[in-house]
Amino acid sequence: MSVQKKFTLLESTLLDLEELARIMNKKQNQIVQELIAQKMQEIRQKQKLSSLEKMSGIFSGLIPEDTTVQSIKANSAN
Repeated sequence: MSVQKKFTLLESTLLDLEELARIMNKKQNQIVQELIAQKMQEIRQKQKLSSLEKMSGIFSGLIPEDTTVQSIKANSAN
């Protein structure tokens, strides 16, 4: 679905957009769409990384460092 919006741009920004469109042989709206999609992808990736970093310490300390798999198996058999 396409929606029409009206934006006010600085003249220098408009000139840059026109030049990008010419160089890339694309329509101006394609350039805007692609740049927005690219920026959103970067933001989402940073958000996911931040979430993973927050989770990284959650499980530390649950199992003592000197615990082995063999000792866990031996204790679970009892």
